[in-house]
Amino acid sequence: MAFSSFSFPHSTPLFPPAATVETYLRDYASHFHLRSHIHFNTSVEDISYDGEKWVMVTAPTSADGMTPQTQHQTRHFDLLFVCNGHYSVPRYPSTPGLESWLLSRCASHSVFYRNPSISGAPFSLGKSHKVLVIGGGPSGQDIVADLHGIVGCVIHSASTHPATHEGQDRLEPTLRRHGRPTRFLEVTTGKGKVEFEGGIVEDNIDYCIVATGYQVSFPFFKAQSVSRYLINSLPPSPPPLPQELYNTTYGVFPLVRHIFPFPFSDSGSTPPSPTLAFLGLLVRVAPFPLVEAQARAALSAFARPDRIDWTRESTGIMERYRTLKSQLGLEDKAAADRQSEAQIQKAWCRF
Repeated sequence: MAFSSFSFPHSTPLFPPAATVETYLRDYASHFHLRSHIHFNTSVEDISYDGEKWVMVTAPTSADGMTPQTQHQTRHFDLLFVCNGHYSVPRYPSTPGLESWLLSRCASHSVFYRNPSISGAPFSLGKSHKVLVIGGGPSGQDIVADLHGIVGCVIHSASTHPATHEGQDRLEPTLRRHGRPTRFLEVTTGKGKVEFEGGIVEDNIDYCIVATGYQVSFPFFKAQSVSRYLINSLPPSPPPLPQELYNTTYGVFPLVRHIFPFPFSDSGSTPPSPTLAFLGLLVRVAPFPLVEAQARAALSAFARPDRIDWTRESTGIMERYRTLKSQLGLEDKAAADRQSEAQIQKAWCRF
């Protein structure tokens, strides 16, 4: 999980908590004297391409989020790495009634969860509370484990659940497992009711934590020189590969090795490849060594773009596309089926 040039301390547990990882990153930055190269409290407001260079507009941020127009700064760059991560914009399910719960502060996304005392709820979660956690991914499972034994009852809602482990039966009074929620019902005197698949209803729910993932977002790509090139929607189903980039909210498609755009156009307003690289878009991976390897690959490509066999890379993307389509059982679906395309794009960056 570590960068190749800087190891975790030998005492680090196999599954380190978030605080340990944060300390590791701080130590890494100090060891390699990186802090002087980082612009803290700075927001990237806009990135465009002027035909020769990347143009970045930044603004200082303050505690109240104000960024005075007079303090904006513009810088020009030959190469651009996009490394803004994909764990900041919540993805919510379209379950009826959920929006009402969110607005009434009876529910929040897992992005706001830190511990039972700082969970996104307007109160500290404890033994008197019944908490619903939605989502079977790593965040959902971690939060369920964190809350169990702290709150009176945890309800875990997911499309699938891991096999029952020895001793789990004795936990059932305080840990219940259901399928996906189908409706969020009324909230009365601070208590809510939710209906799940199969018609199961749980009442007297004090709070709900929605751990249903995140959306990939690039809010700084506003200028037409890039927004026409990076389109926020599902791509048309290949073949052929589309001639633009698409932010599918699950990732960016198509990218060579999940990093570089193809040299689609000779237009002066279109960024030449490879002067742009997206790092860290993949999920269910070891992020630090992966991003390190991607950065090395990007720098090599920037220095010697002639080393990239674009035809071979295009063939590789189509092979992965057909493999995923087969694995998901979508081979008989029409090319224009948007739901099938969404399933493929959802799986595109998962490994």
